[in-house]
Amino acid sequence: MSGPIKAVPAGAEQTQSFQFFRDTVQAELDKAAKASGKAPVKFDLEKAKVWNRVDGDGSFELVYNDESLDFFCGAQVNWRSHEILIRSGKISKAKEEASQGKLPGKPVAGKWMDDACTATEKLAGKEEMTATDAQGKSAPLACQDGVGDPKLAGADKYLSIQEFQKQCKGLFDDYGRRKFGEKMGDRFDLKRTRLFNPFPGDGNYSVLFESQANNFFCEGMVDSSMHTMLVRSGSISDMQNDKGELGAPIPMNDACSMTTGLLGKDELIDPDKCKDVTAGERSQHNYISYAWHGFLTASAVWGGVKLYRKLAAMPRMQALFRLPFMRNLGWGALTYLGYDTIASNFVKEDHWARKYGSPIAGGLGVAAPEIARATGLATRLSSIPAVSRVAPIASRASIGLAAVWVMNKAFQWGIGSDYEASVNRRVTDQIYDKHVYELDGWDLLVVPLAVKGLRAGSRLLAPDAMEWAVAVDNDELKAKVYKEDKESSEQGEEFFRELLPHFLHAENAADRDAFLEILRKPTELSMGDLYKSSVFFSQGAEGLKSNFPQMSEEEVELFARKALAYKVQECAKFLVFVEQPVNDWARELFNADGTLKSGEDAVKKLQDRWPRPSSLPKKASLDSHDIELSESMSKYG
Repeated sequence: MSGPIKAVPAGAEQTQSFQFFRDTVQAELDKAAKASGKAPVKFDLEKAKVWNRVDGDGSFELVYNDESLDFFCGAQVNWRSHEILIRSGKISKAKEEASQGKLPGKPVAGKWMDDACTATEKLAGKEEMTATDAQGKSAPLACQDGVGDPKLAGADKYLSIQEFQKQCKGLFDDYGRRKFGEKMGDRFDLKRTRLFNPFPGDGNYSVLFESQANNFFCEGMVDSSMHTMLVRSGSISDMQNDKGELGAPIPMNDACSMTTGLLGKDELIDPDKCKDVTAGERSQHNYISYAWHGFLTASAVWGGVKLYRKLAAMPRMQALFRLPFMRNLGWGALTYLGYDTIASNFVKEDHWARKYGSPIAGGLGVAAPEIARATGLATRLSSIPAVSRVAPIASRASIGLAAVWVMNKAFQWGIGSDYEASVNRRVTDQIYDKHVYELDGWDLLVVPLAVKGLRAGSRLLAPDAMEWAVAVDNDELKAKVYKEDKESSEQGEEFFRELLPHFLHAENAADRDAFLEILRKPTELSMGDLYKSSVFFSQGAEGLKSNFPQMSEEEVELFARKALAYKVQECAKFLVFVEQPVNDWARELFNADGTLKSGEDAVKKLQDRWPRPSSLPKKASLDSHDIELSESMSKYG
């Protein structure tokens, strides 16, 4: 115990924050007295104490003990983040809880403090609001009631701060959904942020928001010389251990002016040369980088061509290329890609016709030339003048195609994740649809048309490699795709929030178990069922009954559950596929095909994530009329 426990100073009990503490203690005293069957006890100012562990550490505590009721109540005052958090419990259990590494008691109240500075000065003294520098001198710390940091007043005029605020709200939403199953972004308040600058003059500092009540922080780490802000967020322990989740880097076009406005010119490494970077200058820098990367790529390709020529001239390599498998590998790659491309127009990627048909087509492509030679078909074809002229070119092209195919496979393995590959594909779709596949007047000229044809052909032959390369050069589009997936994930979770509690907390356990049993097996809908499903989600059970009068009430209810389960599994499949932290909970509970994982643990986690809302009707048995259909329910599938 670094500091002694003191009585509440005279006059400090008049502060708003202490009165909040007093009222909370009184409410908890009333509960404790009622639980023990004793007479009500009034708050006694003499039993309230102040404990400041270390001067200048940003926090102190208020303590209230009542031995007669085995009662304690403690408040932690965090004046830097302008918060007061109150816990209450039994004195007899406090030591045991502390020995187990737990905080004694349970949270009972907390709020932002509008008088954090005034209350701290009166309760803990001015020494709490001072810091000792390297020379041992004490200096007062800046603090203003109602404002996290006076230097940040009006800071939202800077675009970088606006982007920081937007990112923190999104990260707070993600954190809240993962930890508590609800969005918390609206709890972020720029007035509660402060500047953290441990080494003045190095050009680096942070804009820091912390919420002790929600165990969350968000920090914008500014590097003014690099004109960049990196956003980090997570739990308070992550902040203390220099850990946390990193957001997207913010390119700062106002790094110099913002640093000067917040901390003064002395914070800049070279104030005279530091100039804000405009969006146009960033674009020019990007163009120069693209040109340089293009030059390096062209040099690498030319070097590869020369290496290939040297290898191709080696007798051992020529012997290797004469082997039937190597000689025909290109034909196999061509038939594999051709079949898979055609089949993709009719069936999904995991369908057996593509899963097994494409490799079989590739194998037939490798074997076809040898079959042609063995049957004499190749000899008859080679006697045709046109074929005899094309055959050597086709043979060399097949080897080149095989090399491209192997290279693309290497990229495919390097990317690793199907989700990342899908992000690259969608970014490339946006670029190619606008700049390659769409022809304009200039494309009547030979060179532009040839360039577009080359790009389209390259993507056709090596889609993974080309899509990766395009995505690498279009960070903004890639970030946009991630953002869209994140928003869709949020809508998917909202869909779960609307639907699942009806079954997870059904009064009739049979209702819950029956629906969970459906979720654990893949649900397939025929074309007719898909039409019925669209009618159900657009018009409800009554619409389904009127459009299909031959269906009985029982059949309508059974189909409604099947349609709802299908939507849940399609939504879960999407959430598992989208590899973003916001969907970690979905990967814990659902398989890749959208089915619910086995075991009661998955059900318990679902029930904990979505507790029973007060608006849920209590019925012995559920039917489709109890569930209000929304737009989000019709999205998936």
